[in-house]
Amino acid sequence: MAVGVNLPARRVVFYKPYLAMMDNPLDVARYRQMAGRAGRAGIDEAGESIIIAMHAHGPYSVASLSKLILDPAAPIATCLVEQKRGMKRALLEAVASGAVSSGGDIQMFIGSTLLFCVEGYEVAAKATMAALKWLNSSGFIILD
Repeated sequence: MAVGVNLPARRVVFYKPYLAMMDNPLDVARYRQMAGRAGRAGIDEAGESIIIAMHAHGPYSVASLSKLILDPAAPIATCLVEQKRGMKRALLEAVASGAVSSGGDIQMFIGSTLLFCVEGYEVAAKATMAALKWLNSSGFIILD
């Protein structure tokens, strides 16, 4: 199951512990995201995640699969900081979808981001202003 698919399931079966190619193994975050589709809150009381350890391309060790299931997920981090392109993309998508069309909308938008929650208003506003200036100078948006 892919990210963004809201399809409840009681059971999620992993036919292979990698994505598309063997050199692209599932990591803890992706495994949990997909396994979390089983037994969705408010729909089911329980869910099951099953990994098929034997595959045509060879067996997978119990240790590696246990690590996938039991390891803690890596901490999350925002991609909206100025050093990354996330804020430019997020704002462009918000404008294109009609979710943001005024200064007040932008304030509400940045106030609901992880960047705002973790770093505060000053950092979020600085990243937002830099992204808006870039989007404007690149011809993606027109600022009033």
